[in-house]
This record gives sequence, C-alpha cells and structure tokens, in this order.
Amino acid sequence: MRKPVAALLLSAVMLAGFCGCSSGGTDSAEAVSVQSVGLITGTGSVGIVNRYPGKIISGDTANVKRDADKTIKDVLVEEGDNVQEGDVLFTYDTEEMELELEKLKLDLEGYENTITADKSDIVDLKSQMSSASSSDKLSYTLQVESKEADIQEAEYNKTLKQRDIDKMEASMADTDVKAPISGRIMSVSNSDTGDESQTQTGTTEQSGTTDSFITIMDMDTYRVEGTINELNQGDLTAGMKVIIRSRLDETKTWTGTIDSIDWENPVSSSGQSGTVVVSDSSSSSDDMTTSSKYPFYVKLDSEDGLIFGQHVYIEPDYGQNGSQTTLMLPACYICDADSNPYVWAASDKQKLEKRSVTLGAYDEALDEYEVLSGLSTEDYIATPADTLKEGMAVTYYDASSFSSGETETGSGSAETTTGQDDTQVSQPFDSGSTTEGNSSETAQSSAQPSGSGQTAEGAGNTEADNAP
Repeated sequence: MRKPVAALLLSAVMLAGFCGCSSGGTDSAEAVSVQSVGLITGTGSVGIVNRYPGKIISGDTANVKRDADKTIKDVLVEEGDNVQEGDVLFTYDTEEMELELEKLKLDLEGYENTITADKSDIVDLKSQMSSASSSDKLSYTLQVESKEADIQEAEYNKTLKQRDIDKMEASMADTDVKAPISGRIMSVSNSDTGDESQTQTGTTEQSGTTDSFITIMDMDTYRVEGTINELNQGDLTAGMKVIIRSRLDETKTWTGTIDSIDWENPVSSSGQSGTVVVSDSSSSSDDMTTSSKYPFYVKLDSEDGLIFGQHVYIEPDYGQNGSQTTLMLPACYICDADSNPYVWAASDKQKLEKRSVTLGAYDEALDEYEVLSGLSTEDYIATPADTLKEGMAVTYYDASSFSSGETETGSGSAETTTGQDDTQVSQPFDSGSTTEGNSSETAQSSAQPSGSGQTAEGAGNTEADNAP
C-alpha cells in the first residue's frame, strides 16, 4: 500500500464537491477545506505509517536432511561448530549398501542366464519343428512363442534391475554429506525423518518446525524477520521498500526491501498454533476473536550496527525519513494538466490561490503526475471544484481529522504503545502521535500548521512483544 491514507482523504474531500476546475477570481468568505500534500501523497514528514515487530536473524539458513533408508556412520560436527561450504557434515555406512548391491547383481545375472537359455531352446525347438509332422508343428510353434514371451519379460526385468544397480552405485559414491553454506551449526538431531538427503535454504526455525538433521546458519549476513497480522494483509507486498527502526533509539534506522511474505505458514504465538487474540471481553475466545500472524522477510541494504537477535520495528518507507524525493500527486488535484497545469493551494495568508506547477512523468497505473516544481509536501491543497475561487478562506485538515478512535491531546511528542501484556514507551517520531491498529504500531505526524501531538487508540492489537 503506497499511500495508507490516500483513499481515506480522497473520500473525505469529496465533501467539498466533485473534481472540477474553475477560473473564478473574486474574493469570498466561504471556507474551503485543504489537506496537506505530504498527507495526501504519504511523503515528507506527514502520513500514517504502520509498524510491525521484527527481529534480526541469519541471512541464510540451510536445513540438511538425512536419507531415512541409509545408516549414518559418523557425524563429524557438533552444535556450535563453524563450518565452511563443502565441509563434510556426516557420512553414511556403505556396508549394507554393498550387500544390497551384490544381491542386485546376482538378480541381474539370473535374468541374463534366463535370456540365454530361452534363446538356445528356441533354436532347438525350431530345428525339431522342421522335421516334425504337420500335426505336431502347432505344438512346437506354441512352445517357441512362450519362450519368446519369457525373453521379453526377462529383458524388461533386466532393465529395471540395471537401473537399481546404477542408483545404488551412485549412492555409494556419495556417502559424504557436505555443508551447502558456510556458517555455524545450530542443531544436530537424532531424528530419523526425511525421505532423502537434501538441503532447504532460506528458512529459519522461527518460521516453523522442520525435519532437518543438521541446521546451519550463515552468521556473516543478516536479514530481518517480521510478522504481519492477517487483518493488515494489504499493507505489505514483496519488493516494498521499508525502514528498520531501533526499538531503543528511534533515530537509528536502516533500509531494506521485503523479500517475501509467507502466507502459507502462520507463526505460533504463546503456544496458540499460529493465532493471536485480537480482542476478547469474555473469559473465552473463539474464531471471531482470533487472527493469524504470518512471517515476512526483509533484505537489508546495510547491516552496520545491527546484532544477531536484535528486536526492531519495520515500517513501509513512504519518505518519512526524507529518503523519498519524488513527489507524485493524484491527477484529481491537478487542473489543465495537458496545457497550463495548476492546483488550488492555500497561500501564506490562508487564502485560496491558483498555483502553477511543473509536471514530470505520468503514472497511468496509479493516475498520478510527478510534480517537479511549484509544490512541496508542506503545502496544503484543495480538491478542484467548479465553485472554487481565488481569495476564498481555507480550513486546514490533517490525519487526526479523519480518526475514528478515541483521542487524547497532549503537548508531548513521545509515543506510548500498549501491548497485550506490557506497555512500551518509545522515542519521539516526527513530533507526531501514535495510532494503535491491528497487530501493527502506527506513527502519525501532525499535518496541522500549528503542529500539536496526539495519541489515538484503535482496535488495540498492537505488537509490543520481546523488546530488548
């Protein structure tokens, strides 16, 4: 979701009238509602940003399985050992395989002998049939056909047996199971599960249980694992840019990209098999009061200053850190886009004015124009309507104007987040306020010119667990 409040604002501003452009130029006492450009576009220092709990984990994890049909001879590593890619982890015992191979070869030899004997019998039968009477030739013919059928069956069985021999010989030649990545041995299991020896990379023990025999973690690179509630399913997508924020010092941030979201495997929370209580006023919960959480993974642009196991916040990057410089404005706010583009903006004297803008690229999919000059995220604009005229008084609206939750206004800018079991007080975020949403923490900056902070409570299922 590129702009978390764009849809809300577009709906709200329709109260000012349908989109349209006017060339009026007389003063009027009628007030016109204007919204912050930063709030509309989700850029600059304004906008609502959902936060999700995250943890620094290994950049890559290999789960090495064992072949349940083979007997392990030696395990050459222990938990805590550091290994390099290609190091031998364990070996299989070949004694049983050698006995099985000998048996397969004897079976193959038996089929070959059968084929040779049947071919010799066919030659003898045909020789006898040539001198036999007419009444006996039919019997010889049937015997020959029977031998030929036996030969075809033996040839087929010989082919299958040779395939088993080739597979066994290849298996015996690959008795050493090697490390697919460099890293640290996190676990060595005695489990006999697993269909065949193989590796699965890119998963971690936090994502769920595995039947791996040995687990290896790459300790040289990091990534971030977060969790998202099913109620926020549309907020994050693979490929989205995100900001990683320290829980202890919110001025410390890192950037990354969402690599994947695993919607197939919900994570467990407090032994609840992948569900977390959203809200429950009674003593028991049911399907109507629970929701599932799912893991997602972030590829970091830089790992400097991060430590393994560190708990962090993850939030979509809408430019709240000043990283986004391109201003994309919905086409609905622009008049005469093809000739002399302008917008209806609030002047320094809090009056409505026609302001010329320079447009760049047009995004057809999002119906947005790039604004190169004439407008900034600090400006306030109105939705075009035929009733607008220059000089009209303006009324400023910000994100808090559309909040449906209970609000408490104060002068401080520190955000207070209440979790299910504990309360966490974090550092100031853009001199704004915090909205608690479904399983995500929301930081909201003030869009009013005066800039007062607020705190709002919504559904009340904010993550605040396991903070260091």
